[in-house]
Amino acid sequence: MPRGVLLFDSSARGLRLEKNGKFMNKASVKATEMKTEYSRSNLGPLVRGKYAARYAKATNVVVIDPALSKAFPNNEAVNNALRSLLTVATASVASKAVGRSGLVQAKRGTQ
Repeated sequence: MPRGVLLFDSSARGLRLEKNGKFMNKASVKATEMKTEYSRSNLGPLVRGKYAARYAKATNVVVIDPALSKAFPNNEAVNNALRSLLTVATASVASKAVGRSGLVQAKRGTQ
């Protein structure tokens, strides 16, 4: 071979290839890979509602009566109605509390 000409230059050790004769290890086929076909018995027992409790905690889904769905066609309409109802209910409770405290004060003042 002429001087100054490199045919191959690598930082990898050349001895390793010579020892085992392989460049790289091949990935082994794992048992967890997808099969071409499955039998029902391989999938384990069926459990009805297995994730129902977890789903219920993570979501807040409300099913309204079909008659109400005409009045509230989408989630925006339902949310607006509920916000209005909450405002009215909160104001009503607050006014009753003020009325009661005023009544209590009036009774105390007369005694």
